[in-house]
Amino acid sequence: MDGIKNTTQITVTGSNPFEAKAKASALSQLSKLDTDVLTKLVELSKSPMAITQIKTNFPMIKGFLTA
Repeated sequence: MDGIKNTTQITVTGSNPFEAKAKASALSQLSKLDTDVLTKLVELSKSPMAITQIKTNFPMIKGFLTA
């Protein structure tokens, strides 16, 4: 069983078509995560400090998690 599928329309904005397409693709990938993980990512997205850390230290964070 594949589960319940729900189609929701959202508006994705970007400074150019390439950025908007990249955002839409990222959101599509995020939709595949389970609810618990997605909820935790939303919580992090509300923290300016978390966003700054992800932007400045992403290679280190990724290295810790993908080694």
